[in-house]
Amino acid sequence: MGCSNLTETFSYNQNAPLNKEEAGRDYHSGISVHDISYAGLKGERIRAYLVAPAGEGPFPGIIFVHPGPGNRSSFWMRQ
Repeated sequence: MGCSNLTETFSYNQNAPLNKEEAGRDYHSGISVHDISYAGLKGERIRAYLVAPAGEGPFPGIIFVHPGPGNRSSFWMRQ
């Protein structure tokens, strides 16, 4: 993949709204798990879990990328 392909792949409108939606919330061992989705670049919904510790933030952020093949639920299967 050449540099021009990378530039095109990662080019997006930084001012576009995320349009975050929350489908539910659960609590596990002192953390809250938010079942969320946000707008993708092509109008699709990107589903994710937002996991936050109890208490007031700010908190550091971590992005967990599931292994392929798999989906976002593979995070909980490793617990």
